[in-house]
Amino acid sequence: MYVVSTLERTGPTRQLLYLSTKMQELGHRVWVLTLSPEPKDSLKAIFLDQGVEVLSLNVGRLKSLFVGRARLRKLVADKAVEVVHTQGIRADGLVSGLDPAISRVATLRNYPFEDYPPLYGKLKGWLMAWFHLRALTDVGRVAVVSGSIARSLETNGKLQVEVVHNSVDSQLFCAPSSEERVQSRANLALHPDAFVVVIVGDLIRRKRVPELLLALGRLKARLDVLVVGDGPELDSCKAAVGISSTVRFLGKCEDVRPALWASDVFISNSASEGMPNAVMEAIATGLPCILSDISAHCELVTVANASLPEVTFFSLDKPKQGSVDQLKEGFDAVNDYWLRTGQRRSCDAFSVDAMAEKYCSLYRQGKRS
Repeated sequence: MYVVSTLERTGPTRQLLYLSTKMQELGHRVWVLTLSPEPKDSLKAIFLDQGVEVLSLNVGRLKSLFVGRARLRKLVADKAVEVVHTQGIRADGLVSGLDPAISRVATLRNYPFEDYPPLYGKLKGWLMAWFHLRALTDVGRVAVVSGSIARSLETNGKLQVEVVHNSVDSQLFCAPSSEERVQSRANLALHPDAFVVVIVGDLIRRKRVPELLLALGRLKARLDVLVVGDGPELDSCKAAVGISSTVRFLGKCEDVRPALWASDVFISNSASEGMPNAVMEAIATGLPCILSDISAHCELVTVANASLPEVTFFSLDKPKQGSVDQLKEGFDAVNDYWLRTGQRRSCDAFSVDAMAEKYCSLYRQGKRS
């Protein structure tokens, strides 16, 4: 049984979809349990289409503190569940009341003391991070999605964890045909010869999109920029580009593939990441990437260990001209890549099978002693 707050359309929910459907393919009985009512932008229908049974406690955050643990315990007993796999602070906080004979596994996709304070405020964020790490001590096995998170937890959280990298559905995220690329550009009203940059992700402080847009403007290059995503930094992003007609904000997209297929390069300026789904999906479609030089981005390239498209790194923490020069070098490398190859090639480096195999191993180890 997989336990999460909701099935909101996010990267972690997409990873859960890959994992739960693969477990069903392997012959396991699978349930997905949500704690709260679904938001408007939910992937629940896709889970159901894949034959995954979705249950819900249908309680809010406050009520779940009082009744969530008892209801989860009853549901697990009624369904004769053998493995409970949680994801997220609320779900991870409910497992302490379960029978120790049940295998318990949790997946942590960020380092809470790094992620929560910018999102929720310094004091509240710190308290949430402390609570989350404390809750994880009641879990049999804890998986994290990158080595950088593992090192932070082992050093500062005193937690022993296993690294299980995210995956990509290579049948969905693959290089476009010539027809798909042409059609994607036409649908987005892009000139066939335009050089298109795509930025994908929530517009939050950690992603540093306003700074990236300012830096792209300083390049004085002829670029069409697509920004796929929404969030509290949207106004700051718009202010960074002023009246530029070459930057288009597409909002959240149900299907990001047309934007990837229409583009020539993917750029991320994140200050920190777990194991970034958006970057992995871009690489899977054969799209060259220019990435901030954070440890998660560097690890992702190492993990791929395959024939990658061009991937270069930059830092906007450098003085202004140095940052612009690094970005220019990245664009030069991408242009050279296109001159050498002339076409996109799919990159099947992030296997769903490998992720599922590692989780199966953790399920066998997840009983708390």
